Amino acid sequence: MIYTDTALTNNMWYHIAVIRYNGAIKLYVNGVAQTTVYYTPLEITTTNMSIGANLSLGESFYGLIDEFRVSKDIARWKDNFSVPDSE
Repeated sequence: MIYTDTALTNNMWYHIAVIRYNGAIKLYVNGVAQTTVYYTPLEITTTNMSIGANLSLGESFYGLIDEFRVSKDIARWKDNFSVPDSE
């Protein structure tokens, strides 16, 4: 699990990116790295994946997600970046 203590404001759009690269998983909010965790190779499990919620604690995500993308074998960002202003 990866998370940040950065407070997000209701009714605002955020660019959220989670990147796995070179032994680390980084979480970016609006192009700025928030946290980094180091991982061992990922296990294949039958556990459901959740985005924006913690189902095991009964916490739900109330919001909208636009343009969710998963990229294989490429880290789109490795350092802080400027948030795209269009698709």
